Amino acid sequence: MAKNEPVKIIFDTNWYISFLLTGRPKELGKILVRENFEILISDKLVEEFNEVVANRKFRKYFSKSRARKYFRYIISRCTFIDVKSLVAACRDVKDNYLLALAKDSKADFLITGDKDLLEIKIFEGTVICTFSDFIHKYFKK
Repeated sequence: MAKNEPVKIIFDTNWYISFLLTGRPKELGKILVRENFEILISDKLVEEFNEVVANRKFRKYFSKSRARKYFRYIISRCTFIDVKSLVAACRDVKDNYLLALAKDSKADFLITGDKDLLEIKIFEGTVICTFSDFIHKYFKK
């Protein structure tokens, strides 16, 4: 990453859901408004988000319409990546699409809480870390 280039970030779907559940979207908002951060997204990530929020177990926490409105705002701030790569590097095959997104976008960070992904640590130059590790690096100096 060159000095003037934005930090490219991928959030695993679990973080978008976590922000909805905890009511902490301001932490995500800090990242969305910074010009030196670029949030990356793909069709598969959007698809997974929509599948997760459609699950009835979340109705007591938020409505589908609230979740979709929230995500439409996030998407408006993201850069869509057309993922072409096929990757088979994660123990949980459902998460390989995130690694393919990381590879094709040349992301700097993949932020997740998924242990199978965190175990990889670095993939194709992308650092895989938790949200708190990322926040500590950029906001707690």
